[in-house]
Amino acid sequence: MAQQRERRDAFRIDVKIYLHIITDDGEEKAVVDEKLSSHLTTLRDLNYQSNHLLAGIRKNHPDISQFLALLDKKINILTRIVSMEQIGIDVEPNMRVNMSSSGLAFSSDVAYSPGRILSIHMVLFPAYVTVTCQAKVVYCRAEGSRLRIALDFVDLDASERELLIRYMIEKQSEQLRTERSLGK
Repeated sequence: MAQQRERRDAFRIDVKIYLHIITDDGEEKAVVDEKLSSHLTTLRDLNYQSNHLLAGIRKNHPDISQFLALLDKKINILTRIVSMEQIGIDVEPNMRVNMSSSGLAFSSDVAYSPGRILSIHMVLFPAYVTVTCQAKVVYCRAEGSRLRIALDFVDLDASERELLIRYMIEKQSEQLRTERSLGK
């Protein structure tokens, strides 16, 4: 079991996400209130469950699949509107990160001391999956004219970690399909 978890933690993907780091050293304000966060968690779980069903429908009923995909886009737009309301800005991908289920790394102009605990808010696209958690700075190294920052997630529960893994697998599958279609 430990070996399986190590393998899953080692699985990494490069992806562009919305990343907001809360750096005030006083009492950290919640980016999303608890009630809304609970609803967004349920929404993202339902989204991933429906994706598996949609894949089966796509094979046998392409017209129904198209309709369901349109409904999914509508839900994603509504989720985006709610995210904009909560955060106060339009949520668009703003950072290219290298992500695993245990942490992420990215380039930055801002230095963070190793060991520091940061509050982070991530939105994963295109499903607008929202993850808010604490992360510990593993390192901050010079990388050309910028800094390379690595963070380990501190307080992700098993369902959020599973969500990240499913998201990464889905993104990798999407990238492979794109590469195959360009190669043909």
